[in-house]
Amino acid sequence: MTVVCSKCLEEKPESGFHKNKAAPSGLRLECKACRKSIGMNYRKIPDVAQKSAVRISEWVKKNPESTKAAQRRHAEKNREMRRQYSRLYQKEHRAQDAERSARQRAEIKRATPNWANLDYIAGIYELCALFRRTGLDWHVDHIIPINGKNVVGFHVENNLQILSAIKNISKGNRLNDLDGGCLLPA
Repeated sequence: MTVVCSKCLEEKPESGFHKNKAAPSGLRLECKACRKSIGMNYRKIPDVAQKSAVRISEWVKKNPESTKAAQRRHAEKNREMRRQYSRLYQKEHRAQDAERSARQRAEIKRATPNWANLDYIAGIYELCALFRRTGLDWHVDHIIPINGKNVVGFHVENNLQILSAIKNISKGNRLNDLDGGCLLPA
């Protein structure tokens, strides 16, 4: 059976309409495509868009587990698309990446004093490379960040520790105790 949409006046099959128990036909008067465009136009109204953004932001803050699970599902579902986007982004932003790398190297050079034991530091990085061969991701972390806001550490042997990538990324650029994350004595 077909139904005529009250907006676009096109004749469409019943599957092209949402259900509405209150309507005599049991279907909405507008087809799914028209309802979608009505909703999109409504959400473009500045007040509605702002309220919606606030509501979504609050929900995300209250439901971090659900948000992370949804992000994980989306990442797995769109893995190849994300890889292609990442490759394209890297290709288009090589200059920014080179600038960021140069800034990072300069920061480490600035933070390395003359009295630093460079052989010991190199050994820490070699040990981290060995750990990576286990298949897990490990990082060499500065215990006291070398570009922190309130305190600035040195790139020296007793300011380095080997952490799992997950712990290091969650630590960020902060000075905090990670409850046994250090594998080398400080």
